[in-house]
Amino acid sequence: MNRLSTLKSIKFVVLIYFIFYSHFLLAQEKVVLQIRTIAVSPYGINNDDKSCGIYYDLINNTAKKLNYEIEHVIQPYARILNELKFGGIDLAILFKYEELQGFVTFLEPLLPINNVVLALSGVKLDSFIDLEGKRLGYLRGARFSIDIDNNTKIVKYETKDFLQSLKMLKAGRLDAVIGPQEAILSAASKLGMNDDSFSKPLIVSTRTPWLQLSNKSTNQQSVQQFKEHFKQLLNEGDLQSLYSKYQENDYKCY
Repeated sequence: MNRLSTLKSIKFVVLIYFIFYSHFLLAQEKVVLQIRTIAVSPYGINNDDKSCGIYYDLINNTAKKLNYEIEHVIQPYARILNELKFGGIDLAILFKYEELQGFVTFLEPLLPINNVVLALSGVKLDSFIDLEGKRLGYLRGARFSIDIDNNTKIVKYETKDFLQSLKMLKAGRLDAVIGPQEAILSAASKLGMNDDSFSKPLIVSTRTPWLQLSNKSTNQQSVQQFKEHFKQLLNEGDLQSLYSKYQENDYKCY
Protein backbone atom coordinates (compact mmCIF):
# COMPACT_ATOMS: atom_id res chain seq x y z
CA MET A 1 0.00 0.00 0.00
CA ASN A 2 1.49 3.37 -1.03
CA ARG A 3 1.61 6.44 1.16
CA LEU A 4 -1.42 8.08 -0.52
CA SER A 5 -3.58 5.02 0.06
CA THR A 6 -2.43 4.86 3.68
CA LEU A 7 -3.38 8.50 4.25
CA LYS A 8 -6.80 7.95 2.69
CA SER A 9 -7.36 4.94 4.94
CA ILE A 10 -6.38 6.94 8.03
CA LYS A 11 -8.70 9.81 7.04
CA PHE A 12 -11.56 7.36 6.51
CA VAL A 13 -11.01 5.77 9.93
CA VAL A 14 -10.84 9.20 11.59
CA LEU A 15 -14.06 10.27 9.83
CA ILE A 16 -15.88 7.15 10.95
CA TYR A 17 -14.60 7.71 14.50
CA PHE A 18 -15.93 11.28 14.61
CA ILE A 19 -19.30 10.24 13.20
CA PHE A 20 -19.77 7.58 15.88
CA TYR A 21 -18.37 9.84 18.60
CA SER A 22 -20.77 12.64 17.62
CA HIS A 23 -23.72 10.24 17.80
CA PHE A 24 -22.47 9.07 21.19
CA LEU A 25 -22.31 12.66 22.50
CA LEU A 26 -25.80 13.40 21.22
CA ALA A 27 -27.11 10.31 22.98
CA GLN A 28 -25.34 11.34 26.16
CA GLU A 29 -26.82 14.88 25.99
CA LYS A 30 -30.38 13.70 25.38
CA VAL A 31 -32.63 15.28 28.01
CA VAL A 32 -35.60 13.46 29.51
CA LEU A 33 -37.59 15.76 31.79
CA GLN A 34 -39.06 14.15 34.89
CA ILE A 35 -42.53 15.61 35.48
CA ARG A 36 -45.25 14.76 38.01
CA THR A 37 -48.94 15.66 38.22
CA ILE A 38 -51.04 15.40 41.37
CA ALA A 39 -53.31 12.36 41.64
CA VAL A 40 -56.40 14.53 42.03
CA SER A 41 -59.19 14.44 39.45
CA PRO A 42 -59.74 16.36 37.19
CA TYR A 43 -56.08 17.53 37.23
CA GLY A 44 -54.45 14.10 37.16
CA ILE A 45 -56.58 11.00 36.53
CA ASN A 46 -55.54 7.34 36.48
CA ASN A 47 -58.19 5.19 34.82
CA ASP A 48 -56.98 1.58 34.74
CA ASP A 49 -54.06 1.69 32.28
CA LYS A 50 -54.80 5.20 30.98
CA SER A 51 -53.68 8.54 32.41
CA CYS A 52 -55.19 11.92 31.64
CA GLY A 53 -56.41 15.13 33.29
CA ILE A 54 -56.34 18.90 32.92
CA TYR A 55 -52.75 19.46 34.11
CA TYR A 56 -51.55 16.13 32.75
CA ASP A 57 -52.76 16.99 29.23
CA LEU A 58 -51.47 20.57 29.42
CA ILE A 59 -47.96 19.37 30.23
CA ASN A 60 -48.05 16.67 27.55
CA ASN A 61 -49.26 19.21 24.97
CA THR A 62 -46.28 21.42 25.83
CA ALA A 63 -43.82 18.54 25.53
CA LYS A 64 -45.33 17.49 22.19
CA LYS A 65 -45.02 21.03 20.83
CA LEU A 66 -41.32 21.07 21.79
CA ASN A 67 -40.75 17.47 20.68
CA TYR A 68 -39.39 16.86 24.20
CA GLU A 69 -39.09 13.43 25.72
CA ILE A 70 -40.61 13.34 29.19
CA GLU A 71 -41.37 10.81 31.91
CA HIS A 72 -44.70 11.98 33.26
CA VAL A 73 -46.33 10.20 36.20
CA ILE A 74 -49.44 10.95 38.26
CA GLN A 75 -48.64 10.73 41.99
CA PRO A 76 -50.02 11.79 45.41
CA TYR A 77 -49.27 15.26 46.79
CA ALA A 78 -46.91 14.13 49.54
CA ARG A 79 -44.65 12.12 47.21
CA ILE A 80 -44.37 15.00 44.72
CA LEU A 81 -43.42 17.41 47.51
CA ASN A 82 -40.55 15.15 48.57
CA GLU A 83 -39.33 14.59 45.01
CA LEU A 84 -39.28 18.32 44.30
CA LYS A 85 -37.29 18.95 47.48
CA PHE A 86 -34.62 16.37 46.80
CA GLY A 87 -34.34 16.69 43.01
CA GLY A 88 -35.98 13.41 42.07
CA ILE A 89 -38.05 15.30 39.48
CA ASP A 90 -37.73 18.49 37.41
CA LEU A 91 -41.24 19.92 37.25
CA ALA A 92 -44.69 19.76 38.83
CA ILE A 93 -47.83 21.90 39.14
CA LEU A 94 -48.76 22.66 42.75
CA PHE A 95 -49.87 25.47 45.03
CA LYS A 96 -47.14 27.56 46.67
CA TYR A 97 -46.43 25.50 49.75
CA GLU A 98 -44.41 27.06 52.55
CA GLU A 99 -42.37 23.87 53.00
CA LEU A 100 -41.18 24.18 49.38
CA GLN A 101 -39.72 27.67 49.83
CA GLY A 102 -36.03 27.51 48.95
CA PHE A 103 -36.43 24.12 47.29
CA VAL A 104 -38.24 25.25 44.11
CA THR A 105 -38.45 28.11 41.64
CA PHE A 106 -41.96 29.24 40.72
CA LEU A 107 -42.03 29.50 36.93
CA GLU A 108 -45.55 30.24 35.72
CA PRO A 109 -48.97 30.74 37.39
CA LEU A 110 -52.14 28.99 36.22
CA LEU A 111 -55.80 29.90 36.81
CA PRO A 112 -56.66 30.54 40.49
CA ILE A 113 -58.72 27.84 42.24
CA ASN A 114 -61.36 28.24 44.96
CA ASN A 115 -60.87 25.91 47.91
CA VAL A 116 -64.17 25.21 49.61
CA VAL A 117 -65.76 23.22 52.39
CA LEU A 118 -68.77 21.16 51.32
CA ALA A 119 -71.26 19.36 53.57
CA LEU A 120 -74.28 17.35 52.56
CA SER A 121 -77.39 19.24 51.47
CA GLY A 122 -79.26 20.80 54.38
CA VAL A 123 -76.16 21.51 56.49
CA LYS A 124 -75.50 25.24 56.82
CA LEU A 125 -71.90 26.45 56.76
CA ASP A 126 -71.56 30.24 56.87
CA SER A 127 -68.18 30.69 58.59
CA PHE A 128 -65.16 28.95 60.10
CA ILE A 129 -66.99 28.94 63.44
CA ASP A 130 -69.60 26.57 61.97
CA LEU A 131 -66.81 24.02 61.40
CA GLU A 132 -65.71 23.86 65.03
CA GLY A 133 -66.50 20.48 66.54
CA LYS A 134 -67.12 19.00 63.10
CA ARG A 135 -65.15 16.22 61.40
CA LEU A 136 -63.46 17.47 58.24
CA GLY A 137 -62.03 15.25 55.48
CA TYR A 138 -58.60 16.64 54.52
CA LEU A 139 -56.45 15.38 51.63
CA ARG A 140 -53.19 13.97 52.99
CA GLY A 141 -50.23 16.26 52.28
CA ALA A 142 -52.34 19.20 51.05
CA ARG A 143 -52.78 22.67 52.57
CA PHE A 144 -56.02 24.51 51.79
CA SER A 145 -56.54 27.08 54.56
CA ILE A 146 -54.22 28.47 57.24
CA ASP A 147 -57.22 29.41 59.38
CA ILE A 148 -58.55 25.87 59.33
CA ASP A 149 -55.10 24.30 59.73
CA ASN A 150 -54.50 26.37 62.88
CA ASN A 151 -57.95 25.86 64.40
CA THR A 152 -57.63 22.93 66.83
CA LYS A 153 -61.40 22.91 67.42
CA ILE A 154 -61.93 21.55 63.91
CA VAL A 155 -61.38 17.78 63.82
CA LYS A 156 -59.37 16.88 60.72
CA TYR A 157 -59.24 13.40 59.20
CA GLU A 158 -56.54 12.85 56.58
CA THR A 159 -57.69 10.84 53.56
CA LYS A 160 -55.82 9.45 50.56
CA ASP A 161 -58.17 11.13 48.05
CA PHE A 162 -61.46 12.99 47.68
CA LEU A 163 -63.31 9.81 46.77
CA GLN A 164 -62.47 8.33 50.17
CA SER A 165 -63.54 11.58 51.88
CA LEU A 166 -66.90 11.58 50.08
CA LYS A 167 -67.58 7.93 50.87
CA MET A 168 -66.95 8.73 54.55
CA LEU A 169 -69.22 11.77 54.24
CA LYS A 170 -72.06 9.70 52.78
CA ALA A 171 -71.59 7.07 55.50
CA GLY A 172 -71.84 9.72 58.24
CA ARG A 173 -68.22 9.34 59.34
CA LEU A 174 -67.38 12.91 58.26
CA ASP A 175 -69.37 16.13 58.48
CA ALA A 176 -67.69 17.98 55.61
CA VAL A 177 -64.92 17.83 53.00
CA ILE A 178 -62.35 20.50 52.10
CA GLY A 179 -60.54 21.00 48.79
CA PRO A 180 -60.75 22.54 45.30
CA GLN A 181 -64.43 22.63 44.37
CA GLU A 182 -63.80 21.16 40.91
CA ALA A 183 -61.85 18.25 42.40
CA ILE A 184 -64.54 17.42 44.99
CA LEU A 185 -67.31 17.51 42.36
CA SER A 186 -65.20 15.35 40.05
CA ALA A 187 -64.92 12.68 42.74
CA ALA A 188 -68.62 13.12 43.63
CA SER A 189 -69.66 12.28 40.06
CA LYS A 190 -68.21 8.77 40.54
CA LEU A 191 -70.63 8.25 43.44
CA GLY A 192 -73.67 9.54 41.57
CA MET A 193 -73.56 12.86 43.45
CA ASN A 194 -73.82 16.36 41.96
CA ASP A 195 -74.12 20.01 43.05
CA ASP A 196 -77.56 19.34 44.56
CA SER A 197 -76.07 16.73 46.90
CA PHE A 198 -74.20 19.43 48.81
CA SER A 199 -74.83 22.52 50.85
CA LYS A 200 -73.77 25.97 49.67
CA PRO A 201 -69.94 25.95 49.40
CA LEU A 202 -68.00 27.78 52.09
CA ILE A 203 -65.07 29.37 50.27
CA VAL A 204 -62.03 29.19 52.57
CA SER A 205 -59.25 30.33 50.24
CA THR A 206 -58.42 31.17 46.65
CA ARG A 207 -55.00 29.89 45.65
CA THR A 208 -52.98 29.84 42.48
CA PRO A 209 -51.25 26.69 41.20
CA TRP A 210 -47.78 27.22 39.72
CA LEU A 211 -45.52 25.33 37.37
CA GLN A 212 -42.59 24.69 39.72
CA LEU A 213 -38.97 23.72 39.07
CA SER A 214 -36.92 21.77 41.58
CA ASN A 215 -33.83 23.81 42.42
CA LYS A 216 -31.83 20.58 42.26
CA SER A 217 -32.84 19.94 38.66
CA THR A 218 -29.88 19.54 36.30
CA ASN A 219 -31.99 20.45 33.25
CA GLN A 220 -32.34 24.20 33.79
CA GLN A 221 -31.87 25.22 30.14
CA SER A 222 -34.41 22.70 28.82
CA VAL A 223 -36.87 23.73 31.53
CA GLN A 224 -36.68 27.40 30.50
CA GLN A 225 -37.63 26.44 26.93
CA PHE A 226 -40.44 24.29 28.34
CA LYS A 227 -41.69 27.23 30.42
CA GLU A 228 -41.94 29.55 27.40
CA HIS A 229 -44.05 27.10 25.41
CA PHE A 230 -46.13 26.27 28.50
CA LYS A 231 -46.88 29.99 28.92
CA GLN A 232 -47.78 30.25 25.23
CA LEU A 233 -50.37 27.47 25.57
CA LEU A 234 -51.85 29.23 28.62
CA ASN A 235 -52.12 32.47 26.65
CA GLU A 236 -53.82 30.61 23.80
CA GLY A 237 -56.56 29.35 26.16
CA ASP A 238 -55.49 25.70 26.27
CA LEU A 239 -56.19 25.47 30.01
CA GLN A 240 -59.76 26.77 29.72
CA SER A 241 -60.41 24.33 26.86
CA LEU A 242 -59.22 21.41 29.01
CA TYR A 243 -61.49 22.47 31.90
CA SER A 244 -64.46 22.44 29.50
CA LYS A 245 -63.42 19.12 27.99
CA TYR A 246 -63.34 17.30 31.33
CA GLN A 247 -66.57 18.87 32.59
CA GLU A 248 -68.39 17.77 29.43
CA ASN A 249 -66.83 14.30 29.60
CA ASP A 250 -67.82 13.75 33.26
CA TYR A 251 -64.14 13.81 34.33
CA LYS A 252 -63.19 10.60 32.51
CA CYS A 253 -60.25 9.63 30.31
CA TYR A 254 -61.08 8.81 26.70
